[in-house]
Amino acid sequence: MPKKPVGDFPSVGEAKDYCKSLLRRGDMPLTDVEHSRVSLLMTYHPEYNEGWRLCRHLVLNGGWYSFCVFGDGIHWPTSYHNFFKQPQAAENDRREVAYRHAIKCQIDAYKTAHGGTGEVDHQPPGFAALVKQFEREIGFSPTPIYDQVSSNWELPESVKEQWQEFHQRNARLQLVSADEHKEITAERRRRG
Repeated sequence: MPKKPVGDFPSVGEAKDYCKSLLRRGDMPLTDVEHSRVSLLMTYHPEYNEGWRLCRHLVLNGGWYSFCVFGDGIHWPTSYHNFFKQPQAAENDRREVAYRHAIKCQIDAYKTAHGGTGEVDHQPPGFAALVKQFEREIGFSPTPIYDQVSSNWELPESVKEQWQEFHQRNARLQLVSADEHKEITAERRRRG
């Protein structure tokens, strides 16, 4: 299968490698050429809007550098991976981030109460199944909202409170090593 050109790159893989190399430099501003090339890639984002502008500076986002986009009076960090996602996959990712952020205090409390080392895992059927069960109960999939203050995707407040209560009642958590967590997560993704 021939590689599909994207922007002025011969393939998506080469475009991603280019973006990765820019982000590895850290907080150095983008040059005119770099800014132009990444701005063109940004137009492949599934929700691209002509009002979006790529900022010349990179931003720290969860310990990693990201590109920064400005539009509709706000700015937000975005991963170059988002430039190449299908719209539904991008929406699902934001929703998962919002669900996880809403229960972060519960996860942190569990980790502290159980020794504080390792990673907290949702026992089977797992986090994704818990979210699906919650959405069946409330009858819809909420649309996450980007919060400028926390720099996170958030659930609408009424849904957030319901989710926190649901999670508190239904989640079965366990503390595992980082390697175990990676293995468990990979296995769950393979099974779908």
